[in-house]
Amino acid sequence: MTNVSERLNEIKQWFMDESLNGQGAVKTGERLCQMLREFGVPITRAHVLVMFLHPLYHGRSIIWSEKEGIREENWRHGLQDQPGWTANVFHALIKGSAPDRMHFDLRDPSAGEDFPMMQELRTEGVTNYVAFRFRFSDGSTHAASFATDAAGGFSEDDQELLFGLERLIAVRLENVIRRELSYTILGAYLGRNAAEHVLAGRIRREDMETISAAVWMSDLRGFTALSDRLPGEALLELLGDYFTVVVEAVRAEGGEVLKFIGDAVLAIFRVQDGGPAEACEAAVRAARAVDAEIKKLNEQREQQGKAQIHQGIGLHMGEVNYGNVGSPDRLDFTVIGPAVNMASRIEALCSGLNQTVLMSELFAQQVRASTVCLGSQNLKGVVASVNVYGLLPLAKNGAPT
Repeated sequence: MTNVSERLNEIKQWFMDESLNGQGAVKTGERLCQMLREFGVPITRAHVLVMFLHPLYHGRSIIWSEKEGIREENWRHGLQDQPGWTANVFHALIKGSAPDRMHFDLRDPSAGEDFPMMQELRTEGVTNYVAFRFRFSDGSTHAASFATDAAGGFSEDDQELLFGLERLIAVRLENVIRRELSYTILGAYLGRNAAEHVLAGRIRREDMETISAAVWMSDLRGFTALSDRLPGEALLELLGDYFTVVVEAVRAEGGEVLKFIGDAVLAIFRVQDGGPAEACEAAVRAARAVDAEIKKLNEQREQQGKAQIHQGIGLHMGEVNYGNVGSPDRLDFTVIGPAVNMASRIEALCSGLNQTVLMSELFAQQVRASTVCLGSQNLKGVVASVNVYGLLPLAKNGAPT
């Protein structure tokens, strides 16, 4: 192999070029492994693990193999406490209980005997394994490894080149991972579409647009009584179960969850090319899915001796203002307008009418075959009474009864 420093400079230049092209972590990792192979480094496996703060995940792995190519895996919270992880080389590197750089010649039966994973790699034909820790600018510690099944293992030049990647990988991945995380974390707190708008530059208070949408407002019935009766952990578990059902159902039908308000959920289904009917039908499918999943969930909770979940959904169709509201330096991305208020007022009738789903006449006109008029109702804060509609159950063949 030619001079190691020349190869490192070539990789450094490529990293700099790619940083301007917006290449993601997976593509970056894939091309790096290809370059190393082209340089004559006989890697057959590579693994980079980056730890980060995220509501769902503790870290992310980018894993490459000669046979299977590249893939990405997210580590859910709790996995880092499993025995398989605590006995891993990466755990030792990240926790600081191992040297910054590690090399195991697995042709030696005693090499890596402190790490059970080494015997597994040896059994799979790996002859050499190198690993190192790298740090981001905030001091956080991460790890990378490379392995080969070549009979001669890694040469001294190979090892020098691989260990020389430490700072280059740190600089490149910090830029890439943080850019990707900014979207996923914003998406977790704001919703995916709202996150895209914010990252696209819509960050000022007056940045709003008028859109047509089916508006969804749902909440739990009897939540105040539940709050008084249930211990804090049980109440949070119930809320988590309920919110999970609603969010998954809304997202599955193309809707956007914008806000949790206590025990309530505000969501929208934008009117797209299919017109209002398509948006309303999507909201109805999501509402049916919530009803079905809550029924299953309550059966499980009853068997476990837990409190039942009872909820109501209000649906309306109309124009809303979509964007930023708040003070100049404390903003919220949401929807506001009379259509949102109408959905909320309709939802408040669910308990009195003994319905889990209610909708306005304007909404029902888009899905008439699935609804039944429940008469004229008085809504809080609305001068004139309005016709409210319920959702017909489906027969076994999928048609409304």
